[in-house]
Parts: sequence; C-alpha cells; structure tokens
Amino acid sequence: MSRRSRPKQTRKRFAAANAPGSSRYPGAVPNVPTVRGARSRRRDSRNASRQALPRESGSRLPSVGDATARQKRNARTSRVGAAPVAAGYEAARPNSDVASVFARSFPQTTLAAQTAPTRSSLRTQARQEYLNNPRAAGIARLFGLYVVGTGPRLKFRGWDAYLKRPVDHDLARYVEFRWERFATETRFAALLRSAISSIVVDGEAFVALAPNPRRRDGFGAVLIDAQRIGNPNGEPSTRTRQDGVFLDAFGEPVGYCVYDLPEFESSYYDKTSFQLFSADDVFHAFREDLPGQTRGVSWFASILPYLQQLREYSAAVVESAKVSAKVFATVKTQHGYAYDDGLLVPNEFANNPGAPYDNSILAPYETTNGKLIRLPPGEEMQAFAPAQPTTSADAFVASSAAQIGYALGLPRNKATGSSHEYNFASGRLDNQPFEMLVETLRRDQMEASLCDRIFRRFYETLEADVVARFGDAPYPDDADWEWIWPSPPLVDLEAKARADSIRVKSGQATLAEVWRETHPFDDFEDAREIIKRDRADFPEIYGSSSPEPSTAAKDGDASTFSAPDETEPTAAAPEMRNGETLIKI
Repeated sequence: MSRRSRPKQTRKRFAAANAPGSSRYPGAVPNVPTVRGARSRRRDSRNASRQALPRESGSRLPSVGDATARQKRNARTSRVGAAPVAAGYEAARPNSDVASVFARSFPQTTLAAQTAPTRSSLRTQARQEYLNNPRAAGIARLFGLYVVGTGPRLKFRGWDAYLKRPVDHDLARYVEFRWERFATETRFAALLRSAISSIVVDGEAFVALAPNPRRRDGFGAVLIDAQRIGNPNGEPSTRTRQDGVFLDAFGEPVGYCVYDLPEFESSYYDKTSFQLFSADDVFHAFREDLPGQTRGVSWFASILPYLQQLREYSAAVVESAKVSAKVFATVKTQHGYAYDDGLLVPNEFANNPGAPYDNSILAPYETTNGKLIRLPPGEEMQAFAPAQPTTSADAFVASSAAQIGYALGLPRNKATGSSHEYNFASGRLDNQPFEMLVETLRRDQMEASLCDRIFRRFYETLEADVVARFGDAPYPDDADWEWIWPSPPLVDLEAKARADSIRVKSGQATLAEVWRETHPFDDFEDAREIIKRDRADFPEIYGSSSPEPSTAAKDGDASTFSAPDETEPTAAAPEMRNGETLIKI
C-alpha cells in the first residue's frame, strides 16, 4: 500500500503509535502493545521472524533481544522525553543550579544599594579588620607607600602650554620653593598617605582647607573623618541631599555638612551640632563603583568574609599548635580508667577495697640524666607527635592571601609579602597591572581630587607676592604645572640601563628624556658638562672607549648617540689588592 492510499489515523491511534515505548520511539516502557499500522505490523513480524532464526557464526543478523538493532541505535542517539532548551544565560533561568545562590538578590538602585546604614556597617567592619588584622593593615599601608611614598614634588611650568610662552625659570624656582615650604609645614605627604589609607579602608577621604593664622600662608589642610559627614539633624536623604553631600540640579556637589567634634570623648557625633562647608573648601576623593554614586564604599567590602575566615583559621592553627606543644606524651592502658572517690584510677582498682591503688606510683623521680616515670603493670607511655601546623597551612594561607589581594589589584608577591616564588621576569609581568593601578590612583584620586585643587588655592594666596616679584607671572587659571611622583627603587639597575640604551639607539626616546626620567629636577645641560669633565678627569672609571653625549643629544637627536658594545670592555680592569677593589684617581 502506497503512502497516499494508506488510511488516515485517528488522533487516538496516532498518539498511541507515537507514545514512548512504541517501535517508533523506544524508551522507558518497552513491549507495550499499541495500535499499529499495517506497515508497522509487517515490519514487526519480519523482525520477529529474523530473531527466531538460530544465530550462525559469521551471520550479520541482529542478536536475540527485547529490541532490534535499529531500536537500540535509536535509543542511544535520541533523547526521548527531553525538554527543549533555549539558548540563553544559564544563571538567568529560575530553575538553574545557581538560582539558590542568588535567591535573595533583587534589583536595586545605586542609592538603595549604598545607603548610609550599609556604608556605616561596612566601614565599621573594615576598621575592625584594619586595627586588628595585620594583613588588612599591611594592605592599606602598602597602598600609601606605593601611591604616595615620600610625596609628590611640584614642577611649575609657568604659563599654560597652549599659550606658547617661554618658561621663567626664576619664577618656577620661587613657586616651587614656596610650595615645598608649605608642604613641609603642613606635612602634605603624610596627609596624602593617610588619605589613601582612608580611601582603602573607609572608601573615601575628605580634606578640608581651613584658615590657620599660625601658617605663613594663612591656611592649612585637614583630613576629616568620614563619619563626620552626614545629613543635618539626621534627616533622611533626598535627591539634592545625599548623606551629608548637597547636590545641584546636575548632580554636582556644592556643599558638605560636617558634624562638630564632641567636647568630651564620645563614640558618636552629635548630628544636631554641625557646620556647612562649600565644595570649594572640602575635597572629596573616592572610587566610583556604580553610576550615580555620591559617597565611597570601603574597598574591603568584598573581602571582609575572607579576611575574617583567614584570621580565624590562623588563630585556630596557632591554638592547635600551642595545645600540641604542651602535651609531651600519652599513657596507654589495657584496662581503661574509671573514677573512684573523685580519683581517676585504672578499672581493676576501681571499687576494689582489697586492691588499693597508689597514685604516687606515677610520681617521677630524679636520675642523673633527667626524670623517669614508673607506670603500673599493663600501661605504657607514648610520645605525643604534634599534628599542627601542617605543611598545607602555609599553602592555604598564601592562596587565600593571593585571592584577597587580587580583589584589590595587588599581585601575589605583594599580597603575601614574599617574592621567593618569583623570578625577575614573572615579577615584572605580574606587577604591570599594579603599576597601572598606582598610576590611575595618582591621577584620579590624588592629583585631580586633592593635589591640583590644593595647589590652586595655594597659588591664589601667593598671586600677589608673585606678581610683585615677577610682573609677567601667570594667573591661576593660566598657570601650568605637573606632579613628579617618587618611584620605588630599581631591582636590577643593569637591566634598566640596557633597556634605556636600546630605547635611545632605536629612536624610542632621546638621551635627554631618559635623563629626565631618573632626574626630573636636574638640568640636563648642567649634567652634560659635569659628566664630560668627569670623563676627562677620571678615565679609569668611565673607560676610554665610552662615548660622550654629543651636542645634538640635547635637541633630541638620538642618531649621534651610540651605546658601547656589550662584547667589548668599556673600562679598564681595576686593581685588586687583598680582596679589595682599588680605583686609581
């Protein structure tokens, strides 16, 4: 019967023919009699006759079983009853494996996720870890050392570069001198280090400029505790007043509410006693994690649980080691112990008046080489082997510290405080993201939020004096300056020198630029004359084959500079006498 002439099946027969367990879809319910079509009945009878035949050697007939070979193949290659899966994000499906993890998560606005109580709780916990956890304290101070160090130095350029006016070096030196004196009197570097630590721990730093008649310049910079910034009288936040920050229609801060210091020692600030400061006098530095954020959140917020777990684990390991160190041996008996009149005695002596137990039998007595302990019969003493700290304790602590440091942008060697696992190339590679982070913090948090604004206020107070001394002095809005930040000491001076030589020979940098990177405040022309004179006076040190900087190098021409060949000696071998190097001058 052809396909066209076959009679149509009813819905009931079609459902039965296509149900799981049928010949069309073999599944979990085999050998279920269903309503079959004529063609299916003929195929089933043919398969049954083939299965009934005896199996001969080398025969290609399927083996005898509950299903044919084709049915077995279909069962392996098909998923009967499987629900269709739509392509998409697995975590977004309500019945996914991760749904239980985010069951309590729900969408929130930035202000709702970072309310004043939430930030206050995170700030309190972060300060607790900073004051009691040496690892947290080390991380916060590490940022202060690498970002600020000994403090930035001002390089005053005079008029703005777009005006194309020559730099008055006398004016620049005078402004730099006055700023250095101001920075020393106000301990500006220490202020910036404390500000960076405050940004890491509290999430933000507030620096206020206040009049101070004791200063030569008439004002000073003060770091304000983040807890002192809040709404007046504890009022709730609104669209234009967010937890002590007053905003204009464009969301820019225009003022701050600062609570007064209590007259006596107190654990809180009186919200009814406050002062309002203009945004021109209070500088606010924080990292913006979410759009529309007006206050900072502690950098420790995401690692607080891990810091607590690591501190508890370390304390548990130390406590276990202390207990193990106090127990030197154990006594093993074959009979066990029992209490008799409050005394712990072996079982064979408990409640046995005829066999009193002498507790003094365990008393040690002195010998020539130490102490011996007499044990009753059936008992033996074994030395106690302490199990803590295990060899995996250091590895676990180092791995946990690396995870904590990664959340803050610290490489493994800085998070763990050890570089013994590194070679020089690996250390440089892992340190690149941290160097970029330090540069970002300097530009965004230090320079833009604090240093530039404080120096602008300082230059405004100095403007009258500068104009009187130098008639062509720029105005504050037309002045140009930059900050030179200290660099950490070089680990490999020889590798740095080779890299600088390659940069100069390949045209990537001029000799003057390389010099200014190492000596930003020294004049290259003066240094050239000194080096030239030293080469002539001390040839034993420099070597006769070492080239001198040409006059074209000062103009940025690197073609005239040729570094010495590394394969040829550049200096005469110094004289050795009794293991000491002698340089003839």
